[in-house]
Amino acid sequence: MSLPVSSAEPQPAGLDRWLMLMALGYSVFVLYGSLVPLQIRPLDLGNALSQFSRIPYLSLGTVHRADWVANILLYIPLAFCWCAAANARSRTGWGIPAFILLLCIAFAVLIEFLQLWFPPRTVSQIDLLAEALGSVIGVTVWLTAGRRLIDLARTISRGGQAGLSAAFTAYCGLYIAYALMPLDFLVSGQELSEKLASDAITLTIAAACGGLLRCGLNLTLEAVSFVPFGLFAALLLKRTGAGSPGALAGFLLGAIAGAVIEGMQILLASGITQGLSIATRAVGMMAGIIIGRAWSGSWMTAWLPVARGAVIAGALGYAALFAAIAWRSGWQADGALLRLGTQSWLPFYYHYWTTEQAALASLLRNAILYAPVGIAVWAWRFAGLHGRRTDLPGAPLVFWLGAVLAVLMETSRLLQPNGHGDPTNILIGAMAAWLAFRLTGWFAACLLSGSDDASASPPRSFLR
Repeated sequence: MSLPVSSAEPQPAGLDRWLMLMALGYSVFVLYGSLVPLQIRPLDLGNALSQFSRIPYLSLGTVHRADWVANILLYIPLAFCWCAAANARSRTGWGIPAFILLLCIAFAVLIEFLQLWFPPRTVSQIDLLAEALGSVIGVTVWLTAGRRLIDLARTISRGGQAGLSAAFTAYCGLYIAYALMPLDFLVSGQELSEKLASDAITLTIAAACGGLLRCGLNLTLEAVSFVPFGLFAALLLKRTGAGSPGALAGFLLGAIAGAVIEGMQILLASGITQGLSIATRAVGMMAGIIIGRAWSGSWMTAWLPVARGAVIAGALGYAALFAAIAWRSGWQADGALLRLGTQSWLPFYYHYWTTEQAALASLLRNAILYAPVGIAVWAWRFAGLHGRRTDLPGAPLVFWLGAVLAVLMETSRLLQPNGHGDPTNILIGAMAAWLAFRLTGWFAACLLSGSDDASASPPRSFLR
């Protein structure tokens, strides 16, 4: 049975349009995120100008280092996206990037000025320094590696074996960046000594891992996050004719990589180092290599008759996990209406009241929670069409299904004692399910593009 791959070569203009939308969208996000929780206070312009001329230079301790680094990181994509949007098709020199740098710094000054009207936001010279530094880094990244990164994105968008290789490169970079977040490195011997004496370093499981359910999910996610390393490595080496490493070698490679990552956590003020995480990453690497070594295009044909049954079984397990998370603290209907009345409906409101690392971890946990919805719907549709195509209809349905499930989860949090829902998670759930649906089709098309059972035509871009 032949399993053809959907075609439609994306035009360069398609990615350029996405770059412009990303630049505009990210600018709005930076403006909105810098003014949340939107608690405006009256202040006349004269007093605002007087206060702004006397903004302090706050000291930067260990506790606030992550916040300062977060301001740097916030402006790197801003400057880079605008450089990419303005230069994606032309080969300009320093003129446009220099102009964009000035605009980003002016944008940062404007936001810091507007924050005077929005307590409890703090305004300081060190924040302006961080935002200017982030803008400089963003422009520098564009000038030194921008076009290579754009070409990488275009290659991923086109799919095929080249797209798979490019996606592996991007995944490695993103994983390393996430592992080092929030980049609050220790800067003195005293800080390092205090970290080594703390309970943030353990050979088994750190107390910060949480309870059985939460810690189990975190360790599982660590293992799953390393599966792509083994899978990509095995697939790419097999396609080039080189022999992929065995299961034991994969375990050892994963253990070494996990040890390096856990070791780097020692150098971060907010980092947690636990020995069990080395083992989970090793298991993930080994599992990825086993899957990659055994993969062949005939797998898709062999699994089609039982695919829907597998989806149903997986859905039952997912429902049990979903229910366990929703019920983890029990429900208490008394006071639910009162908690609903004090609920904030502003997107990303609750992310403001926590650390940047905790906010990012929460976003990723919620995205991973709803991603299986998109994968399951794609597999169901793929089996229903007998594997005739990988670019499947149903993305809008998946979006709304993810949103409905997120509504149920956030409602359950309102029923928990001292709990509250977060409307932001509804948007995250919907987008995560939609993106998982599109990426699953893209990944399947990439795998089949080099298979003997598949057409050689390239897959359709998941951006289209």
